[in-house]
Amino acid sequence: MQAARTQGPKVVDRLTTARHRVARVGIVLLLIALAGAVGLALGVLCTQGGLDRLLQYDAAVFLRLNTALDSTSIDFIMMRLSASGSLILPIAALCIYWLFTGQQRRGVVLAMAALALVGVVDSSGTALKKLVNRTRPCAVVAGTRIVSPCAGSPSFPSNHAANAFAVAGFLAVYDRRLAWAALSIAVLVSYSRVHLGVHYPLDVLAGAILGITLGACAGMVVRRLSKSP
Repeated sequence: MQAARTQGPKVVDRLTTARHRVARVGIVLLLIALAGAVGLALGVLCTQGGLDRLLQYDAAVFLRLNTALDSTSIDFIMMRLSASGSLILPIAALCIYWLFTGQQRRGVVLAMAALALVGVVDSSGTALKKLVNRTRPCAVVAGTRIVSPCAGSPSFPSNHAANAFAVAGFLAVYDRRLAWAALSIAVLVSYSRVHLGVHYPLDVLAGAILGITLGACAGMVVRRLSKSP
């Protein structure tokens, strides 16, 4: 009986370690996939007429994804995912949880860092939008299924994707137990922008790369600072 009690915590520790390793591998694989996509895009751009072909392919993939799920129920879900508060609510819920479990310092650090991170990422995305000045697909691509009002702001990159992946990268690095949930939400938020007809896939990909890079860096810094005495 005593041996079973002793082995119990060890088994839990091993499972926790295994989950952390899986989360780390998942993040690394995602970063590799994003880097590969960027490399492929740059390779295409280096060829003659590569930019035109890339944009044509981007528009074709956009139409496929945009019209793939024609359902009012899915439209409703995608609209909710794209709502401005979709990123704040998970952060607030986590902060409240940590506060009520006696981890006040972690909750305060997370809230302040996450809000600052979203502000930096959103500002960076807006600056890139003005620089690239790409028109949204809902305004120029024939056959677009427009679910959400077509905004007049530029399309590239997607700030929703950038912010979602920034929060996901931050939480995944700060607390690896949250990795899969955070990244899943980020993917859904990013897809919703294409489904609603307001962003091309490349807009979303660029936003994801920007967000997860800044988010992961911020998560590492805050995690280190929160552990210091």
